[in-house]
Order: sequence, then C-alpha cells, then structure tokens
Amino acid sequence: MAEDLRKSWSWQDGERLLVNTGTLRLDLFRLLASIFASQRFYAFGYDHELMRLYVQFADSEAHRQLVDLAVSVRLLLERAAKRGWFHSSSRHCGVLLPKHDDDSRHSPLEFREACNKIIHAEVVRFDVDDSENPTERRPTVYLYGRKSKVMWKATLDLVQFARHVEHLVTLTEHHDSAV
Repeated sequence: MAEDLRKSWSWQDGERLLVNTGTLRLDLFRLLASIFASQRFYAFGYDHELMRLYVQFADSEAHRQLVDLAVSVRLLLERAAKRGWFHSSSRHCGVLLPKHDDDSRHSPLEFREACNKIIHAEVVRFDVDDSENPTERRPTVYLYGRKSKVMWKATLDLVQFARHVEHLVTLTEHHDSAV
C-alpha cells in the first residue's frame, strides 16, 4: 500500500470550501419534494405498488439527505464564522428540549445546533397527520438523542431549516465568486 503524495486536498482548499453547493441544493429539493409529495403517495393506498415503493425508500432517503445536508452545512458554517459573514445564532428552525421529558425548559433551536442534532440523533421521526393511519407527512422532524446520558428532543421545522440552508448557500456562492 502506498499513499499518493502527488496532490493532497483538504476540506478547505485555499479560500474555497470543497462543498458542492449544487448537490447540496439538489438534496434539499429532494428532501422537501419527498415530504410534500407524501399526500399523493398515501392517496394510492397501502396496497398500491407505488405506495410500497414510497414506504421502502422514503424514510431512509429522507434521513440520508438530512444527514448529508447537516454535515455540508456545518462545513459551510465553520468557514462563514471564520470569515464573519454569517451568524447562525440568530437563525432558528425549531425547538430544543435539553431534557426531552421537561417541556418547561425548551429553547429555540439554532441553525447550527439543528445540524448537530440531526447528525447525532439516535431516533428520527417525521410528523404525520395521524400516527395510526397517516395520509400525509408534514415538514416537521422530531429528533431524539442523548447528551451525557440525558435524553434530549429537538423539533425541526424543515421549511425554516431549508430557508436558512438556501440563504447560507447563496451567501457562500456570492463570497466564493468574489474571491
């Protein structure tokens, strides 16, 4: 085995971050499209072959897209914070319960923290209109995880999250074109 020493790369190549913003936007679109198309799939009925296709792939694809988005966004946020042109602390996209069973201690879910919660979630659930017999998904995601043995819960507003992602990507592309 030999390491190729001719060219190396890092997550940050000079001034440009190696995150494909086109792919990031496409994943964002696909995630939102799968959520908003759910009502049409559910209308087919559970025995329909297209609904079986939706059931087979919807959850795993949405989860993969969420994690991919969160990781890419975190990379973009790190760069933006170093350069001082994007502040995620003023951007909220849900609610955080540091102790999932204590509703009184909720706080706004900041954009950067939303990415962390997506990455570290042990359980991911999508909001539906009826938990027993759903007919549509809604653009809300419930994330559950553990921090120092304490269970937390985050409720993510996907539309607000998507708006922040799109704003960050637009700013990134603008700053990259100016370099």
